Amino acid sequence: MTERAMPLPLVKGIWEHDWDPYPTIIRVSMSDGRVVNYCRDIKQPAPKFGKALDRFDRTCQRRKTRMERRAEREK
Repeated sequence: MTERAMPLPLVKGIWEHDWDPYPTIIRVSMSDGRVVNYCRDIKQPAPKFGKALDRFDRTCQRRKTRMERRAEREK
């Protein structure tokens, strides 16, 4: 069994945004000399406009002009 690396008391917080009260990444030094980054898991909201955008796409599809429909009938 291998020895476990223990975290050292020196911890560095990294903020990606100035408005965020908590650090996005925490960088921890370990007793074996390595540095480990821990990232905060940020939950994203569920999509709300998917169905509405699908309906909008269907209504915006290009319709053929009267001349194009007439040309197809004459073929």
